Amino acid sequence: MAEPWQRLPAVFTYADGKAFGITKHRIYAVREQGVIEALSRGLYHRLDRPIDELELVAETLPGRSSR
Repeated sequence: MAEPWQRLPAVFTYADGKAFGITKHRIYAVREQGVIEALSRGLYHRLDRPIDELELVAETLPGRSSR
């Protein structure tokens, strides 16, 4: 069975992770393992998936609803 973070899109927010049941401690651990990278505060990129530029822009828009 896939880990919850593997169901997230290539670019995701902390709120997206939380909605999938991922704790902040798990996000930090996966980041330290080199599986994801922080793009900015609360915005992350899964390193196993390419960044879609439109997805990145959409994630940074104010008022964007969580998945």
